[in-house]
Amino acid sequence: MYCREAVSGRSMTRELFRAVRYRNYAEELRIVAADQKEAGNRQILVEIADDYDRLAGELEAIAEARSALIERQPS
Repeated sequence: MYCREAVSGRSMTRELFRAVRYRNYAEELRIVAADQKEAGNRQILVEIADDYDRLAGELEAIAEARSALIERQPS
């Protein structure tokens, strides 16, 4: 369930690993969008970037909820 990668000394869940990837995709899309001359293309790329950020937020919430459930389980 946990990836080997770590952020701030913590193991990352698959959800958090994907969330980081999605946030990186969003950032890259915004960079590409900034270079677009046509407003329509720029808007579409920004909307896709926003979708990636929304998905990342949902994955982070899932990871947080799962972590809370694990912590609440009796040992």
